[in-house]
Amino acid sequence: MYKEQRRYFIELQPESGPVPPRWREAEIRREQATNFIAEIGQWLKREALENKVAAMAVTALGQVQIICEAEIISQIRSSSETDIVTIRPGAPYAENLGRFG
Repeated sequence: MYKEQRRYFIELQPESGPVPPRWREAEIRREQATNFIAEIGQWLKREALENKVAAMAVTALGQVQIICEAEIISQIRSSSETDIVTIRPGAPYAENLGRFG
């Protein structure tokens, strides 16, 4: 049986260097989030943890949305080489599905 999965939003630290124009900022963040998802996906496969993650996606503002067990978020916090600004939890995944049923 699967443990409860929740939706989390991960905001990554912008790359250092000159501040990009405002119109380009979200685009850069989306690229960074896409790369982060690829890294996490490889790590999940290496560690055989894919079944603990329901979905990962990049939001319009360049955050990573991940639906997973809390254990995965703890491991990302402790082992990620990418600078993470914050990880915010959302509503439980099953609760969100109930809204549309």
